Amino acid sequence: ILGIVYSVDYPGLRWKRSPLLAAGCILIVRAFIVQLGFFAHALGTGLLGFQAPFTLMFAMSFITVYAIVIALMKDLPDIAGDKQHDIRTLSVRWGANTMF
Repeated sequence: ILGIVYSVDYPGLRWKRSPLLAAGCILIVRAFIVQLGFFAHALGTGLLGFQAPFTLMFAMSFITVYAIVIALMKDLPDIAGDKQHDIRTLSVRWGANTMF
């Protein structure tokens, strides 16, 4: 669902147009949903009723930092296309040199 609202060109959605919503979507998916899903799969249990151990919290913290970098750098290769379609990503607003 988050991938749809990130990409779909429908009024009120297309979170890619908002740097804050785009970064939030990336953080939620990469740092939390994926980590919790892999952890639950490795345990062979569901996500309900388990306590998160320190190792999972550490992994989520580490990946949060990594996801922030991804959120900031993901639009660098597509600055020309984003400008053409009037998508005001941080790369478009600040320029490639500042973002890199």
